[in-house]
Amino acid sequence: MIKTSFGILAVALTGMAVAAPKIRVMPYDGARFLAGQMFDVRVEFTPSQPGRQIVEPMLMIAGKSVPVVLDAANGFTIRAYRLKDPSHYTIEATAKESGDNQTTRTSIGFRIEQAGGNKRRIKNIIICLGDGMGMAHRTAARIVRYGVKNGIPQGFLNMDRMPGYGAVSTHSLDSFVTDSAPGMTGYVSGNHNDNGSEGVYPDNTKDAFDNPRIEYLSQFLHRTYGTSLGIVTTADIEDATPASQMVHTYDRGKGTGICNQFFAERNRSGLKVLMGGGRKWFLPEGQFGSSRAAATNFAYATDLLSSGWNPGGNTIDTSAMSTSTSLIDSFKRVGFGYVDSATALKSVPADATKLLGLFAYGNMNVSMEKIAKRRNPTKPGAVDDYFAPDQPMLDEMAEAALKVLDNNNRTNGNRGFNLLIEGAHIDKQSHAMDADRAIWEVLEFDRAVGKAIEYAKTHDDTIVLVLADHECSGFSLVGALKKSMSEMQALPSDRDKLGPDTHPARQAAVGTYEGAGFPHYPILADGFPLTANIDRKLVVGFGAGADRYEDWLSNAIQVYDGSAPK
Repeated sequence: MIKTSFGILAVALTGMAVAAPKIRVMPYDGARFLAGQMFDVRVEFTPSQPGRQIVEPMLMIAGKSVPVVLDAANGFTIRAYRLKDPSHYTIEATAKESGDNQTTRTSIGFRIEQAGGNKRRIKNIIICLGDGMGMAHRTAARIVRYGVKNGIPQGFLNMDRMPGYGAVSTHSLDSFVTDSAPGMTGYVSGNHNDNGSEGVYPDNTKDAFDNPRIEYLSQFLHRTYGTSLGIVTTADIEDATPASQMVHTYDRGKGTGICNQFFAERNRSGLKVLMGGGRKWFLPEGQFGSSRAAATNFAYATDLLSSGWNPGGNTIDTSAMSTSTSLIDSFKRVGFGYVDSATALKSVPADATKLLGLFAYGNMNVSMEKIAKRRNPTKPGAVDDYFAPDQPMLDEMAEAALKVLDNNNRTNGNRGFNLLIEGAHIDKQSHAMDADRAIWEVLEFDRAVGKAIEYAKTHDDTIVLVLADHECSGFSLVGALKKSMSEMQALPSDRDKLGPDTHPARQAAVGTYEGAGFPHYPILADGFPLTANIDRKLVVGFGAGADRYEDWLSNAIQVYDGSAPK
């Protein structure tokens, strides 16, 4: 008993003796950057107890002492830092607390890597990003589109025909389960971010737009070679993946500020094409459908505007930051053509070099809804509920973007471009566990991949990458129905069968292994199935929240996602 008490006292005394401030350094230990790539260095000191003060903070970067002046958050930021010589470097920070002579020390290591080599430089980079797309999504889309006979696929998706294949991990900085923001920024910044953040490291301040930045691929290549940037998505344009090409924020939900940054920093990334949904962020506050509001806006930090992120003090254009501004008019003022429908997209001038396309107030509708409207224009549907009855398909947007970016190449000495083409609703419909619409989204996305491949075949300085930022919802192929569609529709509801030993009738209708056979979907001239509800249809289960009472029938209409005005 005495030994135990002494042990507790010793631990308590030891804890008192080692009380020291915490020090966080960003970039994180093990980060890597291209030679010349800009990034911010942020060091933060957190006192061990309330009331204690940080004293004698010191900072060494790459062996050189840096003067430290703490801000209100007990931190210090060096903006737009960069090194040109490939090597391993360290950042070391030390500090003491008032009333304590003990020095606390923290260090991290990072590498500067040399890009390229002796090979000819690729000038055009096309990233086709299937958001939330896993291998099961691709397999399901191939089966639906082409079918299988005698065990042999009767056709292959465009992405199946790519010459190489690989796998990567897409963990975020703060979790092994990533969301789309750090999933995408990892590809185009070379660094990990926290979930929900885009192109920045975490810090202790409340402002979501003052965080330490990481230079994106588009910004690095535009600054170095004068390349152009195109962003095409079926999501709201402020969504995580499109924003993660050039926007820096710790909060992916700050739509007003994100879209303001698209405009303000267009000249830092060479932005020439911006297409998707999200018109609500571009309309003046108070106008029908507008979501512009002070709560999701920001003002640029003074130290950022006076740093290398804003060379000459005039690269970042803050003229359209007000919520009362029409961002559409602002883009028009600097030479962007504007289109708001599929019909208008067809009329873009052949020599256009800048294009803004906003085809819905929020997220664009899914392909099943867009196709249904095209097949039966007079029948009301989800596109009408979203106040966007005439929306382009992703491949049509991709084709238009490639023409505009190609025009830029012809007028600027073939400096090259970066283009993102995102199939956003693969993810969103998987979250909603709407398997049929998720599969249709892969089909739409694959047609856009085909446009990218067509362009690359005639431009040998172009590379096409088909990527996914993460896999969503445990999308898994289970088998196929053993019953006809009329038999399935006649089955009584299983909603009242709650016992864990009860086997719902619709579950018993699922055939696996040889019972699954080979589903066959009639394909129309537009390249999409006649219907999702066929006899012996493909059956998909979801590992993340599966519904054991699933009736396997396609929803009559797209689930409202809350992004469009009511």
